[in-house]
Amino acid sequence: MWWSIKGMGGSAFVTCTDGETVLKGYQVWEGGKIRAKFEESSEEELSRENQIYELLGEHPQILKCFGLEEVHTGIFSLRLELASLASVRGYIETNPDNPPPLQTRSQMALDVATGIAYIHSCGVWHSDISCRNFFLFSDFRVKIGDFGGSLVQGQNFRASVCEEPEYELPCRGRDFQARPRIKRELFALGTGLYEIIAWARLFPGSSEDDVDNFLSDEKFPPLEGVLLGNVIHGCWNELYNSAEDVVRDLSVPSL
Repeated sequence: MWWSIKGMGGSAFVTCTDGETVLKGYQVWEGGKIRAKFEESSEEELSRENQIYELLGEHPQILKCFGLEEVHTGIFSLRLELASLASVRGYIETNPDNPPPLQTRSQMALDVATGIAYIHSCGVWHSDISCRNFFLFSDFRVKIGDFGGSLVQGQNFRASVCEEPEYELPCRGRDFQARPRIKRELFALGTGLYEIIAWARLFPGSSEDDVDNFLSDEKFPPLEGVLLGNVIHGCWNELYNSAEDVVRDLSVPSL
């Protein structure tokens, strides 16, 4: 992998050359030469993501976006703030036996819920809430990013992404498309909170089929004695109607 490439997703590379920001795009250009590329353009998705960032504006729990940048003639990438500790998921995976104190993880959870509540207040559904889209900084504060598949409420746009298997709300007798969007987002939020507090995936080492079966059968990990367990339980069991309610309960010291 070329030295500047820090990671890649399904349709874009993430590169860094200045130590402060990253470029997210489907082609990597260095010194006037193309170093890596996806065969299909993702500029439409990048443009939509830029629009979402513009709609959200600046917020302490939202990754900073500096707009689209022409990296080669007619080729654009999205310039974003560099998270010094990468994603929360990535940090957990590289430090599985060295979690920060529970108080710090509790603040991380509050950061995430606060960010989601703000996103919703702007009329946006994230659509891919996950610890891989929560970004961690040196003070263990968290910002949310990756809005390429997000939806703006009221716009006629079909989501191009969905949640990871363990973040996906079970149907519970409903048609797949009939699950309320807010309940989907809050279920995923609950799984994100669990991953932060437990410092592990919901079903470590399980296949997607196994995860689907666990969720369909309502076989969740026990939450007795787990910090923030009441809040996570409420998210998983559709007891909350807004992310603001989650923020409120996370702010109660006894939790």
